Amino acid sequence: MQVRLRLVGSLFLSLLAVAATGQAIIWERMTPDSSEGLAIRDSTGNLYFANRTSFLGGSRMHIRKFTPSGNLVWENVRTFWLSSEWTDDTRISFRDIDLSATRVMVQFQARRDGGTGAFVGSYLEGFNLDTGVRSLSSTDYGAEYDRMCINGDVLARLRKEVATGQSWVDFTTASGLSNLGSRLLGSVASRDDVVVDSDGFAYIALTNASGSSARVVKCSATTTDFTYNISVAGFSHLDLSRVAVDASVDRLYLFGTGINDASPNNRHALLYRLSTTGAILGLSILGSSQDDFAGDLTPIPGQGVIVSSYGLPSGSTVISRVSATGVRLWDRVLSGTDIGAKPPSHALDPDGNLLILDRTYSTPALTPMRVTRINSDSGEVLDSLELGHFNPHQLFTDAAGNFYINADRPFVGASLLRAQPARLDFAMNNLPGGSITSGTIRLPQAATAAQEWRLASSHPSLVSLPATATIAMGYTSVSFPMNIFPAQTNTNVTVNARYGGFIIQKAFTVLASRLTSVGVSPNVVVGGVATEGRVLLDGVAPAGGKQVELTTSKPAVATVPSLLAVPTFSYHAFFTITTYAVNANQGVVLTGRDGSITRTAFFAVNAPSLMSISVSPTTIQGGLSGSLTLNLNGIAPVGGFSIVLFSGAPSIVTLPTSTSVTVGLASRTINVPTAAVTSTLPVTIFATRSGLYKTTTLTVTP
Repeated sequence: MQVRLRLVGSLFLSLLAVAATGQAIIWERMTPDSSEGLAIRDSTGNLYFANRTSFLGGSRMHIRKFTPSGNLVWENVRTFWLSSEWTDDTRISFRDIDLSATRVMVQFQARRDGGTGAFVGSYLEGFNLDTGVRSLSSTDYGAEYDRMCINGDVLARLRKEVATGQSWVDFTTASGLSNLGSRLLGSVASRDDVVVDSDGFAYIALTNASGSSARVVKCSATTTDFTYNISVAGFSHLDLSRVAVDASVDRLYLFGTGINDASPNNRHALLYRLSTTGAILGLSILGSSQDDFAGDLTPIPGQGVIVSSYGLPSGSTVISRVSATGVRLWDRVLSGTDIGAKPPSHALDPDGNLLILDRTYSTPALTPMRVTRINSDSGEVLDSLELGHFNPHQLFTDAAGNFYINADRPFVGASLLRAQPARLDFAMNNLPGGSITSGTIRLPQAATAAQEWRLASSHPSLVSLPATATIAMGYTSVSFPMNIFPAQTNTNVTVNARYGGFIIQKAFTVLASRLTSVGVSPNVVVGGVATEGRVLLDGVAPAGGKQVELTTSKPAVATVPSLLAVPTFSYHAFFTITTYAVNANQGVVLTGRDGSITRTAFFAVNAPSLMSISVSPTTIQGGLSGSLTLNLNGIAPVGGFSIVLFSGAPSIVTLPTSTSVTVGLASRTINVPTAAVTSTLPVTIFATRSGLYKTTTLTVTP
């Protein structure tokens, strides 16, 4: 059976983002000067809100769709202008909202005296879930339509004929309002609630015309299965507010109140259990016996229900767990409930704990709304979260344990807010492998007991976390380390922190390591002398290494490997740059490419120069020959390396005017003949190239 969530009193015009770290409210939608509306949430978390606004010429009905993050998807507005029926005090009065497979459907009435007086007409509007286009509409000026429920394509609506006072349940198709049939309910004081099961049967809670008894009816479009009148000895008044079906154990639950005498302080919360075939199974009298008002009813499939009531004058919220067989398992009293608050609302979190929404009385000036978490099995209070000065109406949660709350800001307007009892922050996000960062869980208020949060990573091979992180009692936060491992491509990793049914989920992006720089050392070499290149990544290379493409601007001058693999878990890699002899100094650009990323470095390959000259032997007898060696600081280029020679005593030491170092060689040795001398004579030998002179001395003896 479809679970329907009704939220009374909201729709919102502006998005309020709460940016303070650790704050519980994530976003808030507010409609100033409005306190009546309906809302419902679909299976994917989208929210549909209907509310009314008034203007001098009439009233407007607004319907909006929002994502779970509060973003507006679409809006549709229907305007009702003043007419013979619509006087200046006529206002919209909402009755119910529900979802079919393709539409959100809103049931409302037009009534005078600001929406609470004489009946004008009933309206049913259906809006396309995806586009917001109004694709279905029905108007009836002779019948008051109240509650409704959709299951599959069956729509059941409760109706009261204005002329006769008789009540009916109408069955139509949700897809097109085609008539399926109607069943007479008779004369009743109120039509309180209706649900439809998967077989198309409606279960209807009614208060009889006398007010001293109630009735439950099970019927389909063609058949009345049973009608059961409920009366309790000693109770002068009964009314029902909620009905729920648990088909897994063939149970029907009815929740309401009853007065057992004329005293206003003797109202009790009453829970009726029936089988879905109509057999009465039992009655439980709940609450505090202090003028209790029925609150919410939450079935636990196969295990019974949890109900809540609000007691006056004690100012307490009373929660009771009743098994499917009628055993009262536990009661829990939340004292200090503000007398001005409406009856509490509740829901189950992902761990099956019960969440209670009410308002706590702290001081005359402060009545904060609170969400209390209770263990559904034991009734133990696990924690409580205060959310500021609101008048709460309705609570529901998502699979991550976020709270969606419909409430009023006093003297401001209707509001819907999304809240969470903790936040998860990262010291840094978008990091490459090889990095270490930290995460922090923050509470909006100090922990009243130690909280052990279970941590998990959707990709433990990329983001490694400790198993748990504990917030100590009295503290508001705890930090934990996050080790980041390399990824082949940019990868989003979900980091989860879970405690007591609440799951913080936040994405962390592990970046694939990228090329950050290339370099050459030394960056000036003579052609033919190898130098070393280096590539540097911003993170470590993943398994299998990281490939970087390499090129030079002058392959005839310097060459590099076309591909370089940075080893696994390394930040860098080195490679050899091979250079070649050149006739003139050359500037070369080294380029490294990593996909679309390009990094460059400049280095110089210089032409060789004459580095030194020497003779052997250094002393020689005149008439004999020695040798002259000329040394370069690199190899000679193509065409050789010519050197001009001079002798300080050409008649004694004979040299050619020039010589050349052969291509690819770094030195040249030539023969140096000498003439006979009568006395020892040192002779200076000169070698020059491009203005650079080198000298040596050859001593010639007799």
